[in-house]
Amino acid sequence: MEEGFELRRQEEAWMLVPRGKTPLVVAGRSCPAGGLPLSEACFLRCGGVALALCPREEGVLQLGPLRFASVAMGRAVFQVLAAAASTQPVLLEGPSGSGKELLASAVHRCGPQAQGPLVAVNCGALSRELALSELFGCERGAYTGAVRDRRGLVAEAHGGVLFLDEVSELPGETQAALLRVLEGAPVRALGSERPRRWTFRLVAAANCSLRERVARGLFRGDLLERLSVLKVRVPGLAERPEDLPVLWRHFAGAELPARPDPQILALLARYPWPGNVRELRGLMERLRVFGGGVLTPKLLLDLLLENGGLQAGPSRSELLRVAGMPRSTYYYRLKRSRESA
Repeated sequence: MEEGFELRRQEEAWMLVPRGKTPLVVAGRSCPAGGLPLSEACFLRCGGVALALCPREEGVLQLGPLRFASVAMGRAVFQVLAAAASTQPVLLEGPSGSGKELLASAVHRCGPQAQGPLVAVNCGALSRELALSELFGCERGAYTGAVRDRRGLVAEAHGGVLFLDEVSELPGETQAALLRVLEGAPVRALGSERPRRWTFRLVAAANCSLRERVARGLFRGDLLERLSVLKVRVPGLAERPEDLPVLWRHFAGAELPARPDPQILALLARYPWPGNVRELRGLMERLRVFGGGVLTPKLLLDLLLENGGLQAGPSRSELLRVAGMPRSTYYYRLKRSRESA
């Protein structure tokens, strides 16, 4: 059996439950077989980062700016903390806006490269023509427009962490070059005859299944095997409705109520959240602007309709009744919203 801790939620408490037969010590005390409440452990420290209970928020955990209360996100965070101690690449798979960049930052701060830089790049923003030079650098005159030497992002990440967001969008030739670097080959900047070796930790993120991309011939299978040595799945917001009130309080500020009434939370729980936490934050900003801080179920439903509507289910009629919106109006508004999308 694998040694270590498992993070479990038992009613209102988070428990650290030991796995395996090796006695474990947390915060200077032995962990009993049945587990240790995280409140008694105070915090888990990994490098310079603490996974702690939020002050004045019962049952809520905090990792830097990341707050959560769900088992689904707790599992992902615990895997990230375990992976951070290694030097192997980490692959974060999950939908856009689910918090992958925050977890990549935690890998950097928790790992042995914490004193080095964190260099983040959105691979979707790299053009096919310039991706190689952006990552690996170039010398002046290597191509039309190369008017000066460029170090490249791999060189900038030396001694630290290189975070490749949307790694699925890397062009094929850049994928091949990245694989060679991960296998220990020296880096040769475009137009240069001098190979250099750079040491860095790679964290990659994808909002789609890279395995499916490999099957379609859009991603290298050998690169995927190298990236996914330590793979962590980051759940979308719809998979962790327990985090909705936690995130609401975190983003509410002074203009919105810190604890919305149950009708509001019911509407939020029925929405599929295609944009995840980023979308929730944007929705709350629109509520501040258009609602003037006065939050009603009808106003919230109007804003949710703009982004795709509610999940079908037996409670949808009740939610529409609470919001004061006839079913016919809902379907008409939903149709118009989808046609204009």
